[in-house]
Amino acid sequence: MPTTLGQLFLFLALVSPGLAWIHARERRKAPWARTSLRELAELVVISVAFDVVFLSVGLAVAGLAFTLDIGEFLTRPGDSYTRHPLLLSCVAVISLASATVSAWLLATVRTRRTRAAGRHHQHTTWVRAFQHADEAVPSESGIVFAADRAGAGRLVLAELDSGDRVTGICAAFTDEPGLEGKRDLLLLCPSMESAQDSAQAGDIREFNLLVVNEAHIRWFATLDLSGEALEQYVGRHAAVRRRIRRQAAATTSAASVVDTQQDWS
Repeated sequence: MPTTLGQLFLFLALVSPGLAWIHARERRKAPWARTSLRELAELVVISVAFDVVFLSVGLAVAGLAFTLDIGEFLTRPGDSYTRHPLLLSCVAVISLASATVSAWLLATVRTRRTRAAGRHHQHTTWVRAFQHADEAVPSESGIVFAADRAGAGRLVLAELDSGDRVTGICAAFTDEPGLEGKRDLLLLCPSMESAQDSAQAGDIREFNLLVVNEAHIRWFATLDLSGEALEQYVGRHAAVRRRIRRQAAATTSAASVVDTQQDWS
């Protein structure tokens, strides 16, 4: 670890390509998640790779275009720096600056391509059925909460391969590339009171969460709910949405629908 101010600046210069890579990814809100350990490993690997490549190129150019003896630098770097302090300082500064800029540009291009692939993925029939196209956002966890869209939702009627039909509001759905045929739909199904238990038959008193796998769906139809229609269905209070989220977390965790290590709160 650096103990002096000079060592600290040198350390920051050496890890600047990795820092630029991570900053570019976070700035563009890249649609993939990273744990702290993986991000640290990425910082080290990116920094070392870019530093080695650009410093090697810089030394090669200095050896060809100027009077720098590469063999002397590799065997006796102290003596070489004493002979050419300005040249080696310029090589180090230019090489590390080029490495940092290149890492930032490469991360930006990679993030844009990944987001473009995510937007293309969101134009599939599965995603269009449950989420408005103009509100489609890449999901790092692979789960999209339809209930988070205040004032808008989808009522789903689905027929299963068993012949049963289920109706419910789309509370969440799996939206992760590569899981086609294995995706899950989380439906918020109302539990209706009977006429004997309620003055108004058909009042919604509670909701049950049902996880339906895509492989078991013969066909499904969706209907937009907005404004009063949605509020009449799921209730008028924000506590209902909080309950949906809590129950969804418990249900999907128990059913192993998503990776429980992901932070999708």
